Formats: sequence, C-alpha cells, structure tokens
Amino acid sequence: MKYLFSVCLLASVCSHAFAGSPADPEKWYRESYAPLWEKNPGSKIDKILAFYADVVAEHPTGGAAKRTASSRWLREAMQAWLADGWESSALQDLVTDRINATTASFKAAWRDRYANAADELSCGWYLADYENGAWTFTAYADIDCAAHGFTLGDRS
Repeated sequence: MKYLFSVCLLASVCSHAFAGSPADPEKWYRESYAPLWEKNPGSKIDKILAFYADVVAEHPTGGAAKRTASSRWLREAMQAWLADGWESSALQDLVTDRINATTASFKAAWRDRYANAADELSCGWYLADYENGAWTFTAYADIDCAAHGFTLGDRS
C-alpha cells in the first residue's frame, strides 16, 4: 500500500509539472502565427490580433519606446501596407531565443509580396510571454535585416 501511495503521489506531481508546461514557442510562431500572413492577411486581422497582448511595447527605430493598443497599432500599419500594394508575407527565416520557461524572443525575416512590384524583405524582433495557457506577443521592434544576418533569398 505504501508503494502504491508513493507511485500515485509521484504521478500526480509529474502530471502537474507538465500540465502547465508552455508549448514550444518556435513551433507556435511557425505553425500558428506565420501562416496567417501567407494568404489574404488583410481579412484575418482579428485572428492575427489574437496573438498580441492588448497593449504592445513598440520600439521604433530611432525613437523612444512607447506602449500602444495592439488593435490600433496593427490596423493602422496594415492599412498603410495595403495602400502600398502589399498582398501578403511569408516567413523566410526565424531565430528563436527561449529566455526562460515563459519568455521567448524571435527575430523574423518576412518576404513581403506586392502587386506589380518586386518582393521585399522586412524584419522584426518580437517578445512573447506565456500566460493563461498561450503565448502572446508583448513587444515589437523593426530591425535592420542585413545587420541581423537576413537576406532576401531566392525562395518563391
């Protein structure tokens, strides 16, 4: 009986330890977030916004960091991109840094596709936290692609 109790206690402790274990952040980014941008992302803004915290710390190039409502920030950016003829983006490269069990950062290179124009490369840095059973982006910064080793490859 003592042995059975010990086994049950160990099983209980192990199941609790792994039950709340965060999912792999790179897999989450590649398989859940990135595909939303591949085809007609302008119609998926609410799905995309579900990946962001209500407020995002934005770190603009050459400017002071600021906190912005993610809905306003992403909607305004997407409207400007669409006005420029942007159609979609495909994840070209991703570098993930698992900072700890509940924090990960990502450097991503995106191949941006435009109507009647050549593809362009855009890059960004993201910070995500694991809260309430899901990864959520909490910060973003544009980054210089070449300075971080990203180039527009020959992918189609």
